[in-house]
Amino acid sequence: MKKILKRIFASLLAVCVVIFASGAQVYAFSCIYTTCGCKDRGLPGCSNSMTCWYGDGDGCSGHSWYFYGEYGASCTSEGRTVYKCSICPGERIYTTPALGHDWGGWTCLNSSQHTRRCNRCGITQNENHSFGGWTANGTGRYKRTCPTCGYSQEKQLSIQTNTNGWTAGYSTINITGFDNGSGCNVIYLYRKNLVTGGTNLVRTFNHGGATGNINDAYVETSEGIFYFYAVSYDMGGHTIQVGANNVYIDHSDPVIIGAESTRSDWTNVAPIIQVRATDYLYGYSTNGSGVRSISIYDDYGRLVRNGRDTVTYVLDDQYEGEHTWTIEAVDNVGHFTKRYVTTRFDITPPGIDGTEVSFVKPDGTTVSGYCQDNIIDQHVDDDIRRSRNGANSSSGLKSVILYKVNGDTQEAIYSDRTYKQFGFSDTHSFFDVYYDAGSEEICDSYILIATDFAGNRVTKKLTSQKALLEGFHTSIDRGSY
Repeated sequence: MKKILKRIFASLLAVCVVIFASGAQVYAFSCIYTTCGCKDRGLPGCSNSMTCWYGDGDGCSGHSWYFYGEYGASCTSEGRTVYKCSICPGERIYTTPALGHDWGGWTCLNSSQHTRRCNRCGITQNENHSFGGWTANGTGRYKRTCPTCGYSQEKQLSIQTNTNGWTAGYSTINITGFDNGSGCNVIYLYRKNLVTGGTNLVRTFNHGGATGNINDAYVETSEGIFYFYAVSYDMGGHTIQVGANNVYIDHSDPVIIGAESTRSDWTNVAPIIQVRATDYLYGYSTNGSGVRSISIYDDYGRLVRNGRDTVTYVLDDQYEGEHTWTIEAVDNVGHFTKRYVTTRFDITPPGIDGTEVSFVKPDGTTVSGYCQDNIIDQHVDDDIRRSRNGANSSSGLKSVILYKVNGDTQEAIYSDRTYKQFGFSDTHSFFDVYYDAGSEEICDSYILIATDFAGNRVTKKLTSQKALLEGFHTSIDRGSY
């Protein structure tokens, strides 16, 4: 205790000596320890013996340092360790560099930026994505990726039609897609006419940078064969082009060819109905959907023949008479065309009915077709009752004429009762032949000939008085009716 008091007393004594010895500040040396804190605290000098002198009467002979505090370095500030003198205001400060940020990995913040966070101080940093170029990722699909954070954007465009193959109606072209990138600006829809080869823009769909799903539609109403393709532009100018399946639209009915060549006047040769059908697009020589079938129906609606695009039918005898036929062509989308033709078919010759008798001579010989007293009385007609096929009509008588025959010579007998020419076809036409040859007329025989408008002909041989007397035997030729 005594030693401590002596030291304190000695110190006070030294201070007093200095103060009273001189009224001016005394500096033993210039300050050489810049880190001691003297200059930082406004002190003018410090000796290498670490003794500080003050002009205010306070002084320090030998610093007594103690640990004052430590301030760790941060991401942006340097660290400090501070020591202070227990005698004077002097400080000693030791510094360490700022630590710098301890960044975590980049993660996507939104469609425009990515972000990262300092693991030490928690501060965040944002940057714009650094996308690469768009690359194809399947038909109509594109993708781009930010290499910094791995965030990717995709966009897609597709085009479909609601028809598959030929249609008789309209075709809807549907455009769908999405864009989670810069957004869709505009979509152009083009149509190429595969018949003419021309291409034109048919519709513009403005979207103005819309993101998300895209849905557009266009209805094609024109006839033809078309190819559609769509081109989209995003806000960055990148394009996608996709095409659809071909569109086939058939609005034209098939055409029946050959019906006009069918014989429609009376004939005894079976008429032939031979037709074909085509299915061209209107105004072009390009086939439409194609002919599915061509058929022939009788006037009872019964199908008698059919084919794919050609058909031929030769009338059966059962269709003797006048009949109207329906020819129908159908294409592969259901359009149909009908044509009608009328045939007049007569295979039954006119009939001759008369008052001739069969005469039996005294010797037992029979003479057929004998016109008793040389009087020829015959009825000629072309009535449908004579048809074995149940004809509903006949061509009618065209001419009736009676001939007298002598040897090889035939002589027409012209009179209003033995000769007739008919001006037009008449199913119910008839003619009554009457001729009184008289007992004095001499000829071998008589021949009565009748024809109809179809070309059928019937001949009837009649036995004269002379032939009977001379014993000439003959018969009536009636096998044609």
